[in-house]
Amino acid sequence: MADLIDFVYLHCHTKYSITDAMPSMKDYVDFIYDYNNTHNKYHIKGFAATDHGVVSGIVSQYEECNSPKDENKKTQAIYGCEVYHCMDVDNNPNNDRFHLVLLAMNDTGLHNLYKIVSHGGLHVIKGRVKNFPVTDWNYILSHAEGLICLTACAFGLVPQLLLNNKDEDAFLRLNELCGAFNDRVYIELQPHEFKEQLILNPKLIDIAKQFNLKTVMTCDSHYIHADDAQYHNILKEISHQQPFEAPSYLRTPEELEEYCIKYNIPLECLNNTAEVAELCKNCDPKPKDHRALLPEFPVPAGYTPNSYLREKTFEMLPIKLEKNNIQDPKKYYKQALYELDVICEAGFASYFLILWDWFEWCRKAGILCGPGRGSAAGSIVSYALNITKVDPIKNGFYFERFLNRERLEFPDVDKLKIA
Repeated sequence: MADLIDFVYLHCHTKYSITDAMPSMKDYVDFIYDYNNTHNKYHIKGFAATDHGVVSGIVSQYEECNSPKDENKKTQAIYGCEVYHCMDVDNNPNNDRFHLVLLAMNDTGLHNLYKIVSHGGLHVIKGRVKNFPVTDWNYILSHAEGLICLTACAFGLVPQLLLNNKDEDAFLRLNELCGAFNDRVYIELQPHEFKEQLILNPKLIDIAKQFNLKTVMTCDSHYIHADDAQYHNILKEISHQQPFEAPSYLRTPEELEEYCIKYNIPLECLNNTAEVAELCKNCDPKPKDHRALLPEFPVPAGYTPNSYLREKTFEMLPIKLEKNNIQDPKKYYKQALYELDVICEAGFASYFLILWDWFEWCRKAGILCGPGRGSAAGSIVSYALNITKVDPIKNGFYFERFLNRERLEFPDVDKLKIA
């Protein structure tokens, strides 16, 4: 028996691409397992989940690929996203949104992917039936470390420029991608037979040769089996969108090979998918400890979360003490210094700043907030920042029930009551 040819799906949409796709992560894992047990030319190593503008499915993908109920179904998970982008989010009068596929090679790449997706979430274009989180070109280029870039489907910027015969502009943008991603740019081909794709594939192959870049063949799958199209069409109708004209199911490697042979596309584009997977094998989204789950609070220039938390605490504590006519403030300052040392050493400064910012916004928005309950009320820092309203020193509450050096678990602020 000849050696199996490794292949990887690099462009798969799941149910997290809301209104655009149906499959769960388990559906892809099951399909790959069934295929590998019934075919003998190719071996599918794994798949990249590249949902539109979100990475919400990473936890599910990690669990299904690494800890399936059937150990034999373990497969490689490649973490990525098909991001929407324009040239400049602050100057986008036409509401442009192009596609670009980004895949995380390692933990640095994954964190850059998180930043890019979050940036898009802060710049949303409101569409007729749904909204689109849109980042911009320069933000992507400045966060390229640890990421692999695929030029995406026909709605990618480079493909669009080529389709509109703006070759010089396409060369310029591709050159910028190569400058940011170095040798981690792949030209994406797709196996569709609509007019634009048939025009585009030869152009993409040609530009890949000119830039000495490798090509990859992807499916851009939005459902698993060809006959699932009828159900996908219903999904599109429910969301008041036009059904896809082109079949968008998960083609087998043999089908992709047949397409390549039919349209004279070098078969190396299939082999290169496994090369991409090999580059992405060192990415692990599982947090190293619970503190890694916390986002970092965006502090002003010149500050760290630790120094900013200290400043806000000692800015607001005197106001609280004066308001409550505290005659002996020394014990309050001493306790605040002690708590800040524990909080900052534990890596929870951003957490307290997030809570402070959250409650400040709630109060300004007229949202009623309760006084707080549970062990959170034992913190003078929480009291100073108006996270809680109960004076812990006056009431004899112990900070150590809330957080201490011997038990650095998440602060128990989840018991905070909001009226």
